[in-house]
Amino acid sequence: MILNINRQPPQPIPPYDDELSEAEQQLRMQHCPQLDLCQVDSPQPIAHYLQALLAYYLELPLAQVGLNDHLIDQIERRFLAKWFNTPEPEVTDGRILCGSDEQAQQASGFSDRGIVMFTWLTFDLPNAIGVHTAADGEQATFSIDEHQIGDYHQCLTLNALAQYFYKISQHLPR
Repeated sequence: MILNINRQPPQPIPPYDDELSEAEQQLRMQHCPQLDLCQVDSPQPIAHYLQALLAYYLELPLAQVGLNDHLIDQIERRFLAKWFNTPEPEVTDGRILCGSDEQAQQASGFSDRGIVMFTWLTFDLPNAIGVHTAADGEQATFSIDEHQIGDYHQCLTLNALAQYFYKISQHLPR
């Protein structure tokens, strides 16, 4: 599969906290880590940038966002423990888009496991790092076979994401 990649200027993103006022979001966005992928010469600066960005986004201490920690099973779980003010081992997956059965019990729906990371990977990270997929090659900065770089939704750690974005950075104009 051919991926059409569009390079845009990186934009600061607000933290995940959806209860912030617009003014609070703007104030916090001044502290959003930034990185120009055109200026990197190895995956390490990207990994450290992603670590700082995710710690900022989730409002977690940097030490709780390890480069080799599983994005969902470890980092998202730590975030949810903080968010719900509960011990990490007690964090459980919930369900979204549920209905009710005849006994008024929760029925159907989807697990919410990974929804925080999905939001970050799909909506916020592309803006922060300045790399988006384009609908066609005419809108793209460059096109590449997905087999050359992989699928970033399959990246389970920040180090894996750093490797992915480093491969992309090698095709960006310097």
